[in-house]
Amino acid sequence: MSRERVYEILDRVVAAYTQCSSYRDWGTLKSTTCRSLSENGVVTEEGEFSTAYIRPDRFRFDYLTSRSGLPIKSERSVFWTQGNRVKSWRRNGTRTQSFLDIEHALFQLSSDSGVSSRFVPRLLLPDGASNFLRERFGDSDFVGIELSEGFDCFKLQFKSTASHVSRVWIDTCTFLVRRLETDTLSTLANFEVAELEEIRDRMISYGFHSQFFDKADWYDSFKDSRSILTLNYRPEIDCPINREVFNFKPPSTL
Repeated sequence: MSRERVYEILDRVVAAYTQCSSYRDWGTLKSTTCRSLSENGVVTEEGEFSTAYIRPDRFRFDYLTSRSGLPIKSERSVFWTQGNRVKSWRRNGTRTQSFLDIEHALFQLSSDSGVSSRFVPRLLLPDGASNFLRERFGDSDFVGIELSEGFDCFKLQFKSTASHVSRVWIDTCTFLVRRLETDTLSTLANFEVAELEEIRDRMISYGFHSQFFDKADWYDSFKDSRSILTLNYRPEIDCPINREVFNFKPPSTL
């Protein structure tokens, strides 16, 4: 398939997301990371997520995950619009935060739940959606047409570096994303100090005691890791959504 055909598919994806009046999905996430964090060196994460969006600014993302091989075994994050603001809440002790708009909240979304929250919401925002998708998959190879959850999909694969591969399954009829997969090999040997500090802060938020990172060689536990992340989506567009969905009230007890 020519590069022009790949661009045509991606443009149809952008149109499907940016021109819809409403969007919702339910999905599952599974991540497996091989590294020396537990007895068998494997950390697994499984989760469920849902998205609800009414154009132009009613938005909610709910994310529930369970982990093995990490001190904190489960976590829930919710992001929702309230009036002119977007708010976030995380079950494991993080206070409610407010953001100016959905786009600003995406930075926090990425931190809390990674690609599961970042990918589709970014497509729903009209400004920059095309550039975002072309940067992510513009140089993709067309692998073929494959089934995903019973739906015929265009499968594209993009190898951004020798150690990172992304794959996406796009419904051939609706041009909505049905599946997303990333396969990453990483080593901390080439990371800058600021990047190591960011990883340290993230692991502390997962429940690692800060004293673990007092050791000068703490990053040896994370060297040469491989992470495979798979997300499956059940999306709908131009569908009725009860606006009460966006009136999330954080539980008084955690």
